[in-house]
Amino acid sequence: PMMMGPPPEGLPDGVSREEVMNKEGGGFFFYPPGHPNHVPGSVNPSVLMEGQLRSSVHPAERIAPHWSKSTFSAQGMPNVICEARHATFGPLQTVQGRLVRCNPPQANSPISNVSQVRGNVVYIKRGGCSFTKKARMAQNAGAVAMVVANSDRETFGMSFTDDGEPLENITIPCVMISSDVCEKLESCKQSPDGRAPWTCALAPLEAPGAHMQPPQGMPMPPPNMQGGPPPPNGRPP
Repeated sequence: PMMMGPPPEGLPDGVSREEVMNKEGGGFFFYPPGHPNHVPGSVNPSVLMEGQLRSSVHPAERIAPHWSKSTFSAQGMPNVICEARHATFGPLQTVQGRLVRCNPPQANSPISNVSQVRGNVVYIKRGGCSFTKKARMAQNAGAVAMVVANSDRETFGMSFTDDGEPLENITIPCVMISSDVCEKLESCKQSPDGRAPWTCALAPLEAPGAHMQPPQGMPMPPPNMQGGPPPPNGRPP
């Protein structure tokens, strides 16, 4: 089964903290039944699918959804502008830098191309480990922000998995972009040094849950108040 972080009483019997960190956590958009802040009726029983509920919530996690306006720019290319969904951890701040792919692509082990990542925005593929582990790997490599490439055309709030280290030690913005945006970014050939030709600028939208205005005549989609989509192939990596 997908593990969403250790329960309040500690790790499950026979499960190590390393095993937890090597599982991908899901999105968290409502307090689960049994939580002190749970609102009865706020969770539709039809959506209580595996991976959508968390057994524990860190007190410092941001539950309200937050987005940043993300602008990707490359010479000779039209800008790619989208909303990137923030994780429930990491600061909400403006940041800009070269967009750099990491090795390994999922950052499920220490990043080896540190000289390329340092001082830049690191582009990390979804899967292979928890979002918390990705953030720690990115920060340890000197990235100024982490952009996670989703495998689905949705985005969701990447949740914190208790790895025994303080949540507050994650000091870089951590966002997710949808697969259709990723396709546009990846269509450009990277340079020989492993860097993508894009620069990335993140600018937090002012209010929690705020969205950019849609093009004229286009309806505003409602915020996704469900859990995030399942991992690729419908099972944890």
